[in-house]
Amino acid sequence: MRDSKMSKRLDPLPLENRRFTETDSAVPRVRLKMTPVALVSHIGLCIVALALPIFVALAQMPVPSSVALFQKTGAYIGVAAMATLPVICIGLIRRKQWSRSAMLGFAWFEMVWESIKLVLTLFFYVPVYKRLMTDELAKQFSAAASTQPATRPAAFDSFTSYGIYIMAVVTWLIFFGYAFAARRAMHTTVAREQLRG
Repeated sequence: MRDSKMSKRLDPLPLENRRFTETDSAVPRVRLKMTPVALVSHIGLCIVALALPIFVALAQMPVPSSVALFQKTGAYIGVAAMATLPVICIGLIRRKQWSRSAMLGFAWFEMVWESIKLVLTLFFYVPVYKRLMTDELAKQFSAAASTQPATRPAAFDSFTSYGIYIMAVVTWLIFFGYAFAARRAMHTTVAREQLRG
């Protein structure tokens, strides 16, 4: 009786698979591992929790007119994507048949959009924004110099030369990498079996 209760208690949780059973110990223990579907869904929910507030803030942030269209469009698309992703992830966790096709579509869209956004960011947004930051800082220093000595921050040139570009590439790696991994996961045999309805 005790063994049967323990066996039920050790059954895999949703989206987990049995890895192996330890038979050497006095009480057999089942080792479990998360499936690719589980990893994609849980990581996706974590990304939403971190990225959605950022996209909402970017959508509401006042920006110069020369970069407003690009930043607002990217922010609104980001909000829409982050609002859609948890629905798909919850569908994966609940093993809904439609969730696999939805995740594949989402992954393809993200890979294409993030790649386009990276190119536009590196060759349009960053150069323009860098010039705007430099001009604004020069105005502030000119105004401050009339009242007290002012020096240019040592880290400013490094940030405008490398930091903005690094941020753009890191952002692309996160979102494109997740989408690429999600697409791969949805094509696995485990995903097909768990989400075939």
